[in-house]
Amino acid sequence: MQAHGTRMAGLAAYGPLVSLLESTLVHRQQHNLESVKLLKNSGSHDPELYGAVTAQAVAYPETESQRARAFCMAITAEPPHSTGGPTSWSAAVDELCAGAAEGDSEDASGKRLMFLAAGNFDQALEAPEDFVYPDSLHNAPVQEPAQAWNAISVGAITHYEHINESDDEARTSQPIAAPGTLSPTSRTSRDWERKWPYKPDIVMEGGNLARTATNDIIALDSLRPLTTNENWRHQPFRTLADTSAATALAARLGAMLINQYPNLWPESIRGLVVHSARWNPRMLAGLDPHARIPKDRVRELLRVYGWGEPDIPRALLSARNKTTIITQNILQPFHLAEKFDINGKKTKSIATRDWHVHELPWWPRDLLLNAGETQVSFRVTLSYFIEPNPGSRAVPGAHPTQNRYRYASCGLRFEVKPTYEEDTVFRAKLNAAIQLDDEGEDDEDEISDASGTDNRWALGTRGRRIGGSLHQDVWRGSAADLATMDRIAVIPVKGWWATRKFPPGHERHDCHNRPIRYALVMSIETEADVPIYNFIETSLSAAVDNRIDVVVSGT
Repeated sequence: MQAHGTRMAGLAAYGPLVSLLESTLVHRQQHNLESVKLLKNSGSHDPELYGAVTAQAVAYPETESQRARAFCMAITAEPPHSTGGPTSWSAAVDELCAGAAEGDSEDASGKRLMFLAAGNFDQALEAPEDFVYPDSLHNAPVQEPAQAWNAISVGAITHYEHINESDDEARTSQPIAAPGTLSPTSRTSRDWERKWPYKPDIVMEGGNLARTATNDIIALDSLRPLTTNENWRHQPFRTLADTSAATALAARLGAMLINQYPNLWPESIRGLVVHSARWNPRMLAGLDPHARIPKDRVRELLRVYGWGEPDIPRALLSARNKTTIITQNILQPFHLAEKFDINGKKTKSIATRDWHVHELPWWPRDLLLNAGETQVSFRVTLSYFIEPNPGSRAVPGAHPTQNRYRYASCGLRFEVKPTYEEDTVFRAKLNAAIQLDDEGEDDEDEISDASGTDNRWALGTRGRRIGGSLHQDVWRGSAADLATMDRIAVIPVKGWWATRKFPPGHERHDCHNRPIRYALVMSIETEADVPIYNFIETSLSAAVDNRIDVVVSGT
């Protein structure tokens, strides 16, 4: 256990050490490390107490200071079910992220950024004769608590392909995974029920395994990231692999972003981490998410690789033709509204109160129009934290046809104005969708698509509505078509804040009046020489929408 923590610490602090050790540049460490031991020296915690133990571990360093942190946890367990639904442990993690755990302050200061390992599937090493790559991983569900909605769940891929060991067994072995594909121990959510979130959210380096000439499977140091060792006086370096290594690397990125953007909320940092991720060609395996294809294929991709591997320079900075905008805002989703029934009698019920339409004063409309048929990508990420339903894993809701679970306090969704659509038409569609939700018609197949049915979106409206508290989609098409897509709406979806009642004096009394924070991350990029960053920087300096906090990442 001690070795595992020390090796994770090395990756969380420095990243894989080979490139650092080979560099002649001065290394400047920008973030600190703290460590809390979660496991007992002997015996184990009661599984029913995993959530409480995690909460204690999170609270311990916070008693020393309230500095911003990126929490990293690579401990997982088999859930009581493998459908993807919440458990008491994952709900505890969601409470911690949302600042809704016992002892958290009522203001927003208690919100947290957390990274969780998706869990390892050890069949490759334990029963190599039964292991089939990657099919075995597709049937190995993500472990708890990585199904938590508010945390970033991290899977593993690998870029290691060269075996450097010189013994006979190693020299005749071959790496199992091709570079840029799934690490041979990383779990997926392909077997989960469709309504639960896409997990993992991202993937990071987790090393590779090798198959020998005798069809055995072995772990080799040359196929694993190099890191620090607990016995550093005698052997300063060791290797670490699997989702533990990937999660440590992801937490490092989170810490670097906190240092780079100290005023951003945890919701925003989470959104920026996922927003920076990309699928590489080997992940896509010939799939074009923006073509006229069944979107189930894109959903399957998400349940294996999440949104791909984050690009650290992309997350930290923008180039001339790649620009990222981050907005932070607050809305009150619900209120107690007076209505009249069909008999003219006045009644009161919980209804939607606020929804936002961002008019994007920085939008490079003229620049895009002049670029004509140049291919551009437009990526949108909506990140917020839900509060899990109190007192249970999930409380059955009153959905008229499917008995859907009301796990989240409130959901948010984004819609983008379709190409060439009038603003009044776009808003009318949004109003219709909100009215259906107020009436309880939250069937994903019944709500109209306010963003239209543009196949150039990787997921489309229905695909990005699937559960969770982070929603992302990416559009690819001509610059001229993107030029008129200059409105983004953020609309609430009913959760238990709108359906449950608590007595006066209860901490959640009148929960329908609670506000919710959200971060909206947007980026435009093209491979052509189009000065997007310079244009947007100039536009923002001239006119910034006072309702939102805007951050432009760039050099």
